[in-house]
Amino acid sequence: MTEPTTAERETVARRNQYREWMGRSIGVGLAGLFAAIGAWLFVVRSDVVLLAGLALYYLGFVGYLLVWGLTSVALFDERERRIENEAGGIVATATTIVVVFGVPGDVVLETTGLVAVPDAVHGAIYGYFLLVVGYLVVYGYVSRRYS
Repeated sequence: MTEPTTAERETVARRNQYREWMGRSIGVGLAGLFAAIGAWLFVVRSDVVLLAGLALYYLGFVGYLLVWGLTSVALFDERERRIENEAGGIVATATTIVVVFGVPGDVVLETTGLVAVPDAVHGAIYGYFLLVVGYLVVYGYVSRRYS
């Protein structure tokens, strides 16, 4: 196996630096939100505190997106992309299974009156349904773009 070149080492170092910035950005945003929630619960019951925490959270996420979008370095390698794709496929399959069994079950149980399905379950099942529909629309768009 050959030794990595200086340029390859610099690229890996930059990738690690950018990924660290992304993680810190999200971490600072989450810490700000949780600190604001804690301050609101135990110190000051002011909506301004919660809004400031939410603003910090959003700023952390925007910082993450800025680093991700503005860098010229590939932040994830092939292995990480493959892991992400496989994990996404598993989640999509599980969500589809919930929709395939949940929507008809919800309709039949509610229509027959055998079970009073709680509103939270209705919302979750139909939220998953919309997620699957959105996935299928995006999948169709992307597959047409590559064909």
